[in-house]
Amino acid sequence: GYKLYWHRESNEWIETDTKNIEKHKSQYTRITPVKEGTIFKARIRFENLSKVELGALLFALDLPNGCAHKLGMGKPLGLGSVRITPTLFLSNRSQRYKDLFLEWKGIDPADYAKIKEFKQEFERFILDKINNASLSTLWDTERMKELKRMLDYNGKPDNEKTRYLKIEPKNEFRDRRVLPRPTEVK
Repeated sequence: GYKLYWHRESNEWIETDTKNIEKHKSQYTRITPVKEGTIFKARIRFENLSKVELGALLFALDLPNGCAHKLGMGKPLGLGSVRITPTLFLSNRSQRYKDLFLEWKGIDPADYAKIKEFKQEFERFILDKINNASLSTLWDTERMKELKRMLDYNGKPDNEKTRYLKIEPKNEFRDRRVLPRPTEVK
């Protein structure tokens, strides 16, 4: 199966039961999370990607409105929710090789319509391959609807609905039920 964590309010990540830390050292990891609202910048360089392949990369990075990725440690505790905003720069290879100093100078970011175009190219390719060409977007497939619900940061369920089962005072593992589909969790 696949493992994915719900977005949660991240107010419960500090260990409060410190009496057992020394006894069970191997079960604890010291973390230093970055502050909420921290902005990082990164680059993904690529060459020789087809429109579909570039669309796949952009589709994975550029999630629908309200959705966020989960990265790093502490995901089950509500840490690691991040939004990625891609900017696409496309160079003209033949022009680049004609001018030694051109490399990336003077290359402006593509407008968002170009990102959308590549993503749609990828979606059309996949929908055609899975015989769902009648759908307008890949996010309309059943599997992707479930994924989108898990990635929905703005509509995340209350922490109580996505908490771990407890052993005490009552062992909730004994009567555990099959988990509902993400779209069934409100």
